[in-house]
Amino acid sequence: GYFLKMKRDHKNGRYYFTGSIPIGGGATLSFGGTPIDRNLFIGAFNSSGGFLWIKQNTSTYSNGPFGKPDIDAQSNVYIVGEACKNDTFNSYIVVNSFTTYPFGSDVPLVVKLDTNGNNVYATNGQSQPSTFCSALILNGSEVEIGGTYPGPFKWSSDSIQHGAGCDYSPFIARFNSATGAILRLDSLASACGSHTD
Repeated sequence: GYFLKMKRDHKNGRYYFTGSIPIGGGATLSFGGTPIDRNLFIGAFNSSGGFLWIKQNTSTYSNGPFGKPDIDAQSNVYIVGEACKNDTFNSYIVVNSFTTYPFGSDVPLVVKLDTNGNNVYATNGQSQPSTFCSALILNGSEVEIGGTYPGPFKWSSDSIQHGAGCDYSPFIARFNSATGAILRLDSLASACGSHTD
């Protein structure tokens, strides 16, 4: 079935839903009559439950999903999920120079949306193979995300890496919540060959 996550904006009463869709099985889900057929989606509803808008990615190759949204004092909405190279979300195109494959590996995608569902900014990491992330939190003037990465991992000019064949290690990335600029990308130490989810 579908796995939905909800966040309510207590200032304006709006509800935001993200989640994941099942592979196969014939289940259907739609918001306001728009079918959900991609793994990266967010839908907005007013305080009475009336549909406002839906945003979805374009590629069927992204594994997604967006994690639970977070909301700032100005009612902007923040989401993080996993998108493949060349996927598009709300006009933002995911870039991953670490892979030559047309769709490449999934990488974390962070998006800040205004109340109308327009991107304030979007930014993504780059890695090979896939890097996993679905946890996001606002912390004062910062957006913080966490996940796991398998090897070289880069976000803008900041990068981390661990030894080849060392499975996945946990990472934390911090961003300026106003601009989306990366403040720090860091990894937690883990023994080679360990796997951390």
